Amino acid sequence: MERKYFDLAKQAYNRKDTVVDGTTYTSEEKNTALRDAFKELVPDGKNRYKSFRRNQNEIFELIEETVDDIMPKRVDDAYGGFVEYQGLAQGQKPKFKTKKGKRGLLNFITKLGLGGVIERTRLDVGYITMNMEAYGGAVYVEFERFLDGVVDFTDMTNAIIDGIMEKINIQIQTVLKASYSGLATTMKVTANAFIAADMTQLITNVSSYGDKVVIFCTPTFAGTIMEAEGFISETDKDALREYGRVGKFRSADIIVLPNAFADETNASKVLDDEYAFIIATNEQKIVKCAFEGETIVKETENSDDSLEFKVYRKFGLAIVHSNYYGVYRNTSL
Repeated sequence: MERKYFDLAKQAYNRKDTVVDGTTYTSEEKNTALRDAFKELVPDGKNRYKSFRRNQNEIFELIEETVDDIMPKRVDDAYGGFVEYQGLAQGQKPKFKTKKGKRGLLNFITKLGLGGVIERTRLDVGYITMNMEAYGGAVYVEFERFLDGVVDFTDMTNAIIDGIMEKINIQIQTVLKASYSGLATTMKVTANAFIAADMTQLITNVSSYGDKVVIFCTPTFAGTIMEAEGFISETDKDALREYGRVGKFRSADIIVLPNAFADETNASKVLDDEYAFIIATNEQKIVKCAFEGETIVKETENSDDSLEFKVYRKFGLAIVHSNYYGVYRNTSL
């Protein structure tokens, strides 16, 4: 497959016009060109699956390289304010520097979730290493639907990336929840409702350690965040009508993590709705995330002859346990 198709695949994500090899492609033209290229490898006809099997390495290589290129952008877009990211070669180990932050407080690492270990080099500087684990999941995208034009390449790759992002969301919440008991009492609240005054105090306390504070929570928790009666602005009323939640509380932007039921029973959610994390965004980002090696795509043939993609990605997470964040737990959710 020509190199230009790899460039088109990486640019298909932004849905903007793109110049590749001197030719300008619209979003639709990029997907059409990619679909035509795949159809050369997997032409219509009774031997379609045999053609796919014969050429699947080229197809998967393009998908894997595209995911590896887009993944850092998605991580930065979602968590750029408080997650530091590293992309590593296979076998390379992550090493994040941690140092004195605002007010000269030295951060330290607790072994939470996937774990983190600090190696001190001098009093005000250390390095964090972490364990790396492989995470995989099925992506229920029928390749035939892409070839037939039902879904485009961006939809297909986004399905893969969304699966990886869900794993990251779970691990970020896991390590932050695990740190709750170790936080100072001034940095955490437990209540059976949302109380505006308590959230305001948390924001004030956390803002002592950063110029900007964000609230990181699920849609359900975000729907409870509300100013005290008599202080609700017209902007907030419009946001509630349009989105079911406000976009900012006092000085803090609200970043919402997508949440869903864990399975078809609808008995439990992927993320815990009870917790909101109030985080100061500054040069010392509290969550360290590292990806090792490359994305691996495999396929299995289902009983109905559709193709199910299985995607594997190795990553690790660690948390800098510090005064840069607080936790609000609403036990009524």
